[in-house]
Amino acid sequence: MLTTVKVPPELEPMFMQAQEYVSRYFNESRFLPSQGTIEIFGQRYILVRSASMSIEFFDIIKNLYQDKGTAESISIARNLLFDLAHAIGIADARNFHSQLNLSDPIEKLSVGPIHFAHTGWAFVDISPDSRPAPDDTFYLRYDHPHSFEASSWIQSGVPADFPVCVMNAGYSSGWCEESFGVPLVTIEIMCQAMGHDQCRFIMAHPSKIEEFVKEYCQSEQSTSQKITNYEIPGFFNRKNIESELIDREEQYRSIFEAANDAFIILDMDGMIVEANYTAHHMYGYEPQAMIGFPVQKLFNDGDTIFAQFRTAVAMNEHFHLETTSRTRDGTPLDVEVRGKMFGYRRRQHFLATIRDISERKRAEAEKIRLSTEINTLSTPLIPLGSRVVLMPLIGRLDTQRMHQVIETLLKGIALHHAHIAILDITGVPIVDEDVANALLQATRTAQLIGTSVIFTGIRPEVAQAMVALGLDLASINTHSTLEQGIQVALQNTNASPHHQ
Repeated sequence: MLTTVKVPPELEPMFMQAQEYVSRYFNESRFLPSQGTIEIFGQRYILVRSASMSIEFFDIIKNLYQDKGTAESISIARNLLFDLAHAIGIADARNFHSQLNLSDPIEKLSVGPIHFAHTGWAFVDISPDSRPAPDDTFYLRYDHPHSFEASSWIQSGVPADFPVCVMNAGYSSGWCEESFGVPLVTIEIMCQAMGHDQCRFIMAHPSKIEEFVKEYCQSEQSTSQKITNYEIPGFFNRKNIESELIDREEQYRSIFEAANDAFIILDMDGMIVEANYTAHHMYGYEPQAMIGFPVQKLFNDGDTIFAQFRTAVAMNEHFHLETTSRTRDGTPLDVEVRGKMFGYRRRQHFLATIRDISERKRAEAEKIRLSTEINTLSTPLIPLGSRVVLMPLIGRLDTQRMHQVIETLLKGIALHHAHIAILDITGVPIVDEDVANALLQATRTAQLIGTSVIFTGIRPEVAQAMVALGLDLASINTHSTLEQGIQVALQNTNASPHHQ
């Protein structure tokens, strides 16, 4: 008679054989307290109080993770217990299958529930609608009338609002996974600890489990309202999450390595813990050579720069600096450095983004050089004779260029000991108030050092504009053409263009 498990009639002969073997297995037991050992069929066992692996375990985990909240701490406890029991189920199944030299999946399965009963986990009642198969169509529905986990919760007097038989689910799915060679997961959909009549489980392939639970709920309308707060065990959820994290990490790694800027992850002391390809290429180091390298050594005055970096970033302030760096062979680099806090391997780090701006700096320097040359060419000073200089002005005059005009004029006067300076504005299209005032300032400055200024090329509309601005032109010698101005200047100095 089958007493250690309940199965559909067609499976009873096979389970009877399993019951006979497992019973003989457990009849060969030795308890040796003097040696601190328990042996069953020559293998060592341990006894564990059921409450310590159920309700008391949950309480310990809740206290350890109380900062994460009750729901999260319970989820952590369930994941730990399921993973542990799943692994034990696989190991025990492998051991029994080897000893009995079993190959048929149903035969392998038959030993499990009977071993389950002898070890005090639970009695198993397998439903007739079960369809165990070595593929993703596997379906097993069963009850545990006497689950050690549910009993522990009931005896404690603490009501449960979620199915508590996590280890039973983990162990049985581990045993069947080893027996049929396919991934399996078990969900407890009803639990005596929640006030239900029995602890009921559905086991299936992870890709099918939710579908089978929904089908059961639709077919069992009278009990479907009782099915609440079940979840796919964390082992399989975590595998999916880990797979997603791996995919995401690969994406981030691709971005990290493909970036045109140097990305360098630093610990709180400035030691490099990770650097991308651009960083290695920019500084001329092999990838592993930069790991553990102090970032301070990449910069001139690196200690000061890193101190500023760390202070700003630690205070959640934006850090931005243009400075000089150097490569492994000492080549200087103009760089732009930005920084922020960065979570890496569950610890706080710094992320430094370094951009090589050497080309930009060279372009800016060249632009300044060309601008200076252009300004010099656009404000030429031409000596006309003894102590006479001419400055023809062409194009628009802005504030910067007027400063250049005044500077060039004064230097030219001093260089040539000029008594007269001619400013020709024939080529200046617009003379506004700022330009006019600047021209007057240049005139007065020249007069202070003993040089007279002659303005030429003043068109009628320019003269009208200057008068309308209320400028005092009485002290200024003006002529409408450059030729007239030169003639007056040379006459006044009693010189000619051929005597320079």
